[in-house]
Amino acid sequence: MRKNYKFIFMVLFLFLLVLTNGCGKKTSKVSFYDENLVIKEVEVTNGELVEEFIPTKEGYKFIGWYLNDELFNFEQEINESISLTAKWEVELKNAMFEIKGKNEMVHYGNQKLNINFLNEGDKPTFEWVVEDSSVVDFFQTTQSFARIMAYKPGTTKIILTGTYPDKSVEIVELQIVVSGIDCEIEYVLNDYEKTIMPVDAPLTYNTGVEEFKLPVLSKENYIFLGWNIEGYEGIFNSIKLDDQIEGKIKLTPKWIFPRLEAHFENDKTVIGLEDNTSINVQSFDIENEVSLKYQYKSLNEKVATVDENGVITPIGVGYTEILVSIVGNEKINTSIGLTVTETIDGLNEVLKYFASVSESQNIVKMIKVTGWQRSYKHELRTSVIGYLFEDLPITENIAPLSNSNRPGRVYQKYYITVHDTGDVDYSAKDWSNTVYNEFNEMTGQSYEASYNYVLDNKDVYHNIPDNEESWHAGDGGRAYTLTPSGVYGTDKYPEITITTDGYFAINGEKSTILAPTNDGKILTTADINDCGIRCVIEEGQYYLGNTWYSKTYRKISNGGGNKYSIGIESCIVEGEDVYYTWQRLAKLVAKLMDENNLTVDDVVPHHYFSGKHCPQTMREAGMWLHFKNLCQIEYDILQFIQEGYEVSFTSGNPEFVNNSGRVIKTANSVKNVSYTITVSKDGYTESITLGTNIMNTPFN
Repeated sequence: MRKNYKFIFMVLFLFLLVLTNGCGKKTSKVSFYDENLVIKEVEVTNGELVEEFIPTKEGYKFIGWYLNDELFNFEQEINESISLTAKWEVELKNAMFEIKGKNEMVHYGNQKLNINFLNEGDKPTFEWVVEDSSVVDFFQTTQSFARIMAYKPGTTKIILTGTYPDKSVEIVELQIVVSGIDCEIEYVLNDYEKTIMPVDAPLTYNTGVEEFKLPVLSKENYIFLGWNIEGYEGIFNSIKLDDQIEGKIKLTPKWIFPRLEAHFENDKTVIGLEDNTSINVQSFDIENEVSLKYQYKSLNEKVATVDENGVITPIGVGYTEILVSIVGNEKINTSIGLTVTETIDGLNEVLKYFASVSESQNIVKMIKVTGWQRSYKHELRTSVIGYLFEDLPITENIAPLSNSNRPGRVYQKYYITVHDTGDVDYSAKDWSNTVYNEFNEMTGQSYEASYNYVLDNKDVYHNIPDNEESWHAGDGGRAYTLTPSGVYGTDKYPEITITTDGYFAINGEKSTILAPTNDGKILTTADINDCGIRCVIEEGQYYLGNTWYSKTYRKISNGGGNKYSIGIESCIVEGEDVYYTWQRLAKLVAKLMDENNLTVDDVVPHHYFSGKHCPQTMREAGMWLHFKNLCQIEYDILQFIQEGYEVSFTSGNPEFVNNSGRVIKTANSVKNVSYTITVSKDGYTESITLGTNIMNTPFN
């Protein structure tokens, strides 16, 4: 019996031990929240799982239970109390409305999109969204319709979201396909480029094409880079959809010309037999420029020789060309003319002058000629030398004294004022008759302005006597006066500025002369016209001319233009040689300088008197100072002619240069031309042959 008691006691002990341990297990609370409300709580023994609870809510779809913004994993054991939050999304309704509108559009097109309700019921509030606003975008949205504009070809979606009072949502979509449109292509070409243009070059392009290839041109000695598109930056070989190039386009070919330019030491193209010189070479648009080697050759070794380093040795009197090319690529070459004389000092003074003003190369560039009707591009070519070897006949067409635009008042002349007509159709004869008749046939109105001369490529007309007032300068008929400044100096061209308290300063020294104001507002140096203020030196003191402020052009300008200057209008007729007109203008200016005891410093643009941007074409082309140099050369040669000298010009290359010195044609590459100037006086005749490189437009 005793053994049985022991066994029973042991079983009871183990049972109590197990029961005690079981009663001691810990639990945790799991709380289920919807927004801020607890909708269920569960006690879970630590180490065990909590059963997932799926709630419901009208109008919403249950997404899941989240713990600290992370989706809770119900396979995860619970060892501490946690709070789970329900997340929902609004349950979409079946379609109650639709978008009415075309799903196909054309580039630049627009349309109205309407909402069409399919069933009766509560009306939602709407939100319009476009998936890709670079393809189409809204320019108006309301609760009942939207308007869209197609900005580029492509595909996108219009998304309309309707939210009902019960917060349920309906979404409908309309796919929009935008197709491109055909646009016109205009090729801006010179005469030669027209001959190399592919006959099948496209005349239209479609704005919806992923990539539209542009024509490829080929010209001997040139490298074609691609096309400039007017209004867009860069060079294009194709038009890509992402470029977003719209509408009609103007294409201009862009070239580079691998080339050499050669210059003699000190830019002297004339040397004496006792002199030496050398050639400096520059390369442009050539690969591996640093490692280039040049070779040299004299085309007339009886005049001069040249060694492998470009050093020139004179041999005899005459003219030669020095050919320069790249070793291993002789196709890239240039040449430069050299004249050898007995001695420079031994030259006739007129020939010596021509040699001093000769240029080693002329200027060729495309310029814009601006008229009130239109502007046009023009290939400007300078002459081989700055003197025009021809006479300048003048036709008298003096306006009647009874004209209101010829007041007849006589004044001393201190200036010559240069204009252009700002008109690309009327000839000099037309404009002369406009003054004579006081009537402008272009506008059909009376004409109150006047000028002393007007000229073009063919004619020069004299309208108002040189010593009389004419109405051309826009200065209101102001007088010409000089006022002592209280500042002394010898600088012929001092810097004139305006001090902060409104006085003119000369080379930084404040004068006693107040500058004009704008209704009392002190102006600054930037308000002075870009040709400056009249300034002369008398007995060591600076005197300034009278000035005024033009409110029209917002510039401080000079007085004395109408009364005290001779006004010349130059024509810019489309189809004529603009530079030739400027050379004829310079010859006329030189004549008037001589007759009125004026200098080239007294030659001013219309801008000087009113601030008007005139002569606009010359100024915008950057040729005003060049023009004044032409005036000086014409004046200097005129003095020689008045001493009894006769001068003539013979072109060595009449295909490119005529016997007036005008470049009438350019080559596809740098072309050296020669010309002979002959001077005669009292039965004595002497000549000199000079050379100039004529350039071509693409490298400007």
